[in-house]
Amino acid sequence: MNIDELPEQFEEFLDRARTELAREVARAKKTVDALNADKAAAQTALSQLQDQATQAQTQLDAVREHLGTAGDLVSIRAEIVTARTELEAIKAQTAEATTALEKLAGDRTAAEHQLNAVQNEMQRIHMERSEAVTQIGEIRALLRSVSL
Repeated sequence: MNIDELPEQFEEFLDRARTELAREVARAKKTVDALNADKAAAQTALSQLQDQATQAQTQLDAVREHLGTAGDLVSIRAEIVTARTELEAIKAQTAEATTALEKLAGDRTAAEHQLNAVQNEMQRIHMERSEAVTQIGEIRALLRSVSL
């Protein structure tokens, strides 16, 4: 190795170093570009996930609302069952009342027939009494005419 060759060797060394540095810079740029692409993909994925989370929240809210409605429907169905039970009880009471009313109507009809029979009997008795009073009057008149 010679001192005169030193500047040349130094230049070669610098050229190799520059070449290697250029390669490293190029690799670093590629890495940065790849990382930027990964970052963009991650941001896109994050945006999609946020959209999906928003949609899932909307669906969850809708499901909760439907569950609330379903709960309301269950309570309404329970009320309907209770109302139907009450309706059946009322129908049974109505049937009993109708039967009792029909029996009372029959009793009333029988009582009206008895009343008519009693009224007829009273009219007959009244007529007999009137005839008897008339006959008594006639007998008294006869007695008065005989005793004179």
